[in-house]
Amino acid sequence: MLKQRADYDVPLLRLLADLPGGAGTRGEVERQFLQRFRSEMPKEHLELVPSGGQERWAKHLGWTNYGLKKIGLTEAAERGVWRITQAGRDWLSDHPGATRLSGLPQRRTPVALTREPRAPTPSGAVVVPFGITLDKLERIRQVIPADEFRHDWGDIYDHLLAAERARTITPANDRHLLDRIRPLVQRIQDFLQGRGNESPKSEVICDWIFICYTLELYREVAALWRYVNKDEVNVWHYERTAKLSAACRARAS
Repeated sequence: MLKQRADYDVPLLRLLADLPGGAGTRGEVERQFLQRFRSEMPKEHLELVPSGGQERWAKHLGWTNYGLKKIGLTEAAERGVWRITQAGRDWLSDHPGATRLSGLPQRRTPVALTREPRAPTPSGAVVVPFGITLDKLERIRQVIPADEFRHDWGDIYDHLLAAERARTITPANDRHLLDRIRPLVQRIQDFLQGRGNESPKSEVICDWIFICYTLELYREVAALWRYVNKDEVNVWHYERTAKLSAACRARAS
C-alpha cells in the first residue's frame, strides 16, 4: 500500500525503468502511475488537496521525483521530462524485492535549499538566502508540489518576482505624464471641435474613447461615440467601446 509519501519512491523508479528510454513526460508518468498503482492508494490520496486543485497522490509523486533527483536516482532529461539515471537502475538491480529505499540518503530537500524559520527583521523585510535567485526558484517550482513550494518559498519568491517586475517599470513623475497626456487630450478635443483636418479611423476613435474613459472625460466619450463605424472595427473592440460609451453617456447626463 502507498500509505506514505516514502512509499512512492520505489514504484516510481520501477515505472520509469519500464518506460522506453527510461523517461516520460510528467503527464505520461502520472497517467501510467495511476493506472498501475491506483488500487494500492488509500482513499485520501485520491482526494483533492485544499490548494492547487490536484489530487494528493499526484502531489506526492511530484515531490517524490524531486527527492529522487536530489540523490541522483532520477534526472530531468529536459523540461517536464522525468528519467531514471543509471544509478537508479543499479539500485533497482541491487534491491529487486525492496519496497522502500535503503542505503541511500532520503532527505527530500537538500540542506542548501532548506529555508529554516527566521525571526522577522525589524523592518519586516524579506531575507533572501545567499545564492537563491528567481531563476533557481522557478526551476524548483517546476518539480515540487505547489503547496510545498508556497509553504517553503512563497514569501521569497513573491519578493524576488516583485523586484524583477519593478525593474521593468518606466520612471514617470507628474511632469512626465502631463507632457504625454496633455497633447493627446488636446488632439481629441481639437477633433471634436472641428479644428484641423484629422479624420481618424474608427479603431483610433475607439482607443481615444478608452483613454477618455480612463481619464474620466465622460463628455468627450459621449461625443466620440457617434464617429465610430461598426463595420470598421472588430467585434470585441466595438462591443467593449459600446459598453464604455454607454456608461459615460449616463454619467455625462
